[in-house]
Amino acid sequence: MAKITIIGLGLIGGSIGLGLRRWQASEEGRRSKASFEIIGYDTDLERAQLAVKLGAVGSISRDFGSAVRNADMVIVATPVLAMREVFAALGPVLGSGAVVTDTGSTKQQVLRWADELLPNTVHFVGGHPMAGATGSLEAARADLFDAASYPLCPTLSASEEAIEQVATLARMLGAKPLFIDPAEHDTAVAAVSHLPFLMSSSLVSVTTASDGWGEMGRLAAGGYRDMSRLAGGDPTMYRDICVSNRQAILTWLDRAVNDLYDLREIIAKTDPDQPNNPASSELLASLNETRDRFDQWRKSGRSDAQAALESDLGNITLGRAISQSLLGGLGRKRGQ
Repeated sequence: MAKITIIGLGLIGGSIGLGLRRWQASEEGRRSKASFEIIGYDTDLERAQLAVKLGAVGSISRDFGSAVRNADMVIVATPVLAMREVFAALGPVLGSGAVVTDTGSTKQQVLRWADELLPNTVHFVGGHPMAGATGSLEAARADLFDAASYPLCPTLSASEEAIEQVATLARMLGAKPLFIDPAEHDTAVAAVSHLPFLMSSSLVSVTTASDGWGEMGRLAAGGYRDMSRLAGGDPTMYRDICVSNRQAILTWLDRAVNDLYDLREIIAKTDPDQPNNPASSELLASLNETRDRFDQWRKSGRSDAQAALESDLGNITLGRAISQSLLGGLGRKRGQ
């Protein structure tokens, strides 16, 4: 029986456990006759015990070494800045051939730590499931990753078998593996994931700091709730994101600030007696159309640009095709 250890049992770690157990109980999982156990570890013992109660893991270990010793795959689902310490602790314990992956929202720094701290007998494949919700373990659910993109960033030393095992893990969770360069990943998620959180936080900051918030809050409806939702995300996770992806985030923040100033200028120059200002009308109409197109291709599942990107990545990343399943490959040592 293969051993999968999840380190960090918050929303993402808990949902991975639930997703794997869902797959194992599915018709596909039963047909595969895959046999694996899921061990959980978290520094918060109460949360670890809740993970067992919720069925996210089969058992927990209070001792880090026992949790990861003889593991075939280790999934590190901690905040990003905690991963360096986790990798350092993993190095002396993991056996040769073990596969390590993570769920961090930034990849360049994580891959540098993995290269520095993990032994060359271990295969590291960076990962980032592009799904989430507010809340922690109590909000975990088996279908969190269904149809979500799951970027993968292997180290140069990772074997093709290890890469395929992590890609298969993503598919078992219902997600779509997407191989991408770590720098491209960090630049992209700074725009589509980290910037939205910061703009949501800014909205909450500017409104709740107002002397009139007591009255405004009574008027806040769907639009405010939608825009402010991300500000309810895990503050530790987002602090780590801002530190580890600082430069990319600053670049997109500068662009957003400049764009807001441009919008301000357009509004300031609009004559109340002639509200049909061509500049503002054309801009808002253009943005409306752009958002509609985005929504359409999201609903269709892909765009021409996405298809081209996937084709390019497929050509440069994996090399030979591997049909080996996750459990068929778990525990195989390098060179065997």
